[in-house]
Amino acid sequence: MSTPAWTLLTAFQTCLARIKVADGYHTDAGLHVSMEPRQIPQSDGLCIVPIIESRARATDAALTRSKRLVTVAVIAKVGNARSDAQERLQELIDDVERAFEQRQPDFPAGYQFPTFVEATPVEAAEGMSPWVGAQIRFTSHIPIR
Repeated sequence: MSTPAWTLLTAFQTCLARIKVADGYHTDAGLHVSMEPRQIPQSDGLCIVPIIESRARATDAALTRSKRLVTVAVIAKVGNARSDAQERLQELIDDVERAFEQRQPDFPAGYQFPTFVEATPVEAAEGMSPWVGAQIRFTSHIPIR
């Protein structure tokens, strides 16, 4: 049986996989969703990876015994050799936000629908070739067990 955190990440993956130009998005990033943050390719291409960034006490006192506040960071990477990388990154951030529109059914009962928090720049890990990217953060209350 999956943990609540993994169930949440799987729902994120389902939403993110919808990002395709044929479906009205700016990019085809939905074809490049990874569930493993260490596998962001160094190649010059798109990649999006949802990760659990933190778990905290529920923000609503009525939920503290049954829920945890989870922050999910969606790492969004565009290629490094593009002259329009910043523009493509803004399109990708927009795509990630839009991927969740009207997708409440993708999240199980008892899971709060994700709330957008912020998008911030992120750099490649040391040793990787440089690329342009961002972390798009969402929060959700999920069951403790």
